[in-house]
Formats: sequence, C-alpha cells, structure tokens
Amino acid sequence: MPSPKSRQALDKMLGAEELEEADLRELAVLPNEDLYLEFKDGAETNDQKKAARTLRQYTSGFANSDGGLIVFGVSDAKDGTSRPFTKT
Repeated sequence: MPSPKSRQALDKMLGAEELEEADLRELAVLPNEDLYLEFKDGAETNDQKKAARTLRQYTSGFANSDGGLIVFGVSDAKDGTSRPFTKT
C-alpha cells in the first residue's frame, strides 16, 4: 500500500513546489518503496547507457500509472533497515 508521505511528496512536485531536504529525509525513512516512490543509489548514473535505460524504465512505469518519484542517492534497503542519505 502506498505511503501517504510518498503521495504527498508527488503532489507537492506536481504542484510546482520544490521538495526540501526535510521532505527527502521523510521519504528515505519509509519502510518500503511503493507505487509512487523508487529509490536508486546512484550507481546507475556512472554508466550513461545504464542511466538512460533506468530513467526510461521508471519514467515509463510512472507515466502509465498515477506518476511517481525517483530518488537518486538513496539506497534501496530491501531488508527494512534505514537508508543512508547524504546531501550533495
């Protein structure tokens, strides 16, 4: 089930508002990714072809649903542990 926080963040972005660092930190501590939220650690951006493929894949998926956010720089913690988040 999608988190209300992920949907609120998406609505904020769709309303032309910027996400603040506090918003990203709230997303980073959610227990799971969901319908509106995908985490990527950023390793995909090291290889231009892999980055383009990843962006196409998730952009297409979100475009065929209610939309969503891809957050680069946050690890996908499948084991339920907290995700590292660093401001760059």
